Amino acid sequence: MEYRFKNQITYFNIKYMEELTAILKKGVEGETAKEALNRLEKIIEIIQKEQLKVSSVPIDLSKSKPFFFQKITVDEIVGAENKLGVKFPPSYKDFIMTCGLFKLGSENQNYSRLLHPNEIGTLSIALEIDWDISWNSYNPNSKTIMDKIYYFAMGDEDLQLCWYHCFDYNTINEKTKEVMVLDFNQSDWEWMLDDSDIKPCEYNGFDRHVTNVVNNEIERILRLTNCN
Repeated sequence: MEYRFKNQITYFNIKYMEELTAILKKGVEGETAKEALNRLEKIIEIIQKEQLKVSSVPIDLSKSKPFFFQKITVDEIVGAENKLGVKFPPSYKDFIMTCGLFKLGSENQNYSRLLHPNEIGTLSIALEIDWDISWNSYNPNSKTIMDKIYYFAMGDEDLQLCWYHCFDYNTINEKTKEVMVLDFNQSDWEWMLDDSDIKPCEYNGFDRHVTNVVNNEIERILRLTNCN
């Protein structure tokens, strides 16, 4: 299959390439999470359409498609916020109420899966329970920092480069109530303990997170289909 599509870019027409490039460029500053996911779906649609012109068996890109599975109510959000003692970022709350929870791929996959608000928790406790971290061996300020970081989504497909996507409330913007999103890797996370350069979030953190997820997936698709 790899050989079949190795040179298929030579078959793609100029209009296709111009359209693909134009869509890719839409992932700019200020893109919302919904716009980013729509961009991903459109690119998949275009590539699959063009693949059918050169083969009756195109590469399966179903694992890259956004799969929406549940809209969240205001009561569910408020309940989770009260349990955790934090207010979720506005960009995140708006998305899960209007679009719902999502993940990339089929119903059985967990790639970048948004957790239900009731499943969200502090990274400090997850490290203690799942990775046997003892905070007694760290600087007293370390746990304080990690107590303000909340995992809200699963990471990459194999959970190797990123296990969790996390809201970092150390970076909360008191005016917009937005926070930055961090990627937690179970093998390389202690950099999170450095508070020397913590700054308030100056953008919609959740929207930026989804844009990054989409951009990474687009790069993977283009490599897979030899379109880059």
